[in-house]
Amino acid sequence: MASLPKAISASSARPSSLVSLAMCGRSKTRSSGSGTMPIRDKRHARSLESTCNKGNPIMSRRHFIASCAVFAALAGFAPISMAEPIPPALQKRVDEYRVKLEKWAANPVVVAAAKASNVSGGLPGMTSAKWTELPDTDPVVKSIGTSAAGKFVDSLDSKEVNKVGVRDKAGNIVAANVKVILYNVAHRPWFKPAIAGTSYQMDQMAKDPTTQVMGVQISTPIKDGAEIVGVMHASITAN
Repeated sequence: MASLPKAISASSARPSSLVSLAMCGRSKTRSSGSGTMPIRDKRHARSLESTCNKGNPIMSRRHFIASCAVFAALAGFAPISMAEPIPPALQKRVDEYRVKLEKWAANPVVVAAAKASNVSGGLPGMTSAKWTELPDTDPVVKSIGTSAAGKFVDSLDSKEVNKVGVRDKAGNIVAANVKVILYNVAHRPWFKPAIAGTSYQMDQMAKDPTTQVMGVQISTPIKDGAEIVGVMHASITAN
């Protein structure tokens, strides 16, 4: 990277600069095969950040994390520097929860919730941008944890599982034990194989984008008979 002074790597770029780029959309950047984010220079990034933040209150930690995660996901950046090998003891736990996740995904309330969301097209009027801005206390956000599927998912929360979610066929959130960072995850690597019919596990452990807890992401198809109607996913805690 030393030979490219006008490029900032995704892993070394200032988080606040990433947020300002994501929130303001004033820089015509795009990811490349080398994982860099071309902008004019670091001084331009600082200037852009200052411009975007004028008159705005300091964002909360959750909003900050959400904005960074959303921008990284949309730009195609992955937190490679945060990934670590999975220890044997954790892998054993992951294997156990992969079996459990398949059973959870077969629960009638989970199947019914995924099917209902497929019919409605997700939460009424919801978009990824709107979801990011909603607080945890918003009635729509709270509904993903208070529905029948939400209550079931919330009961699965434990010291070994820090996030559990139910998604419809399109990748929209249906139920979860926490307000997830992304409303739609159709582009995420753990969603694609599961919606195609194959259970999935990350090959490294990393911090969960929502909970910021180190662990391993797993996912499995939700089926109504032979038909795949959604995906259930969980983050298994490394401790």
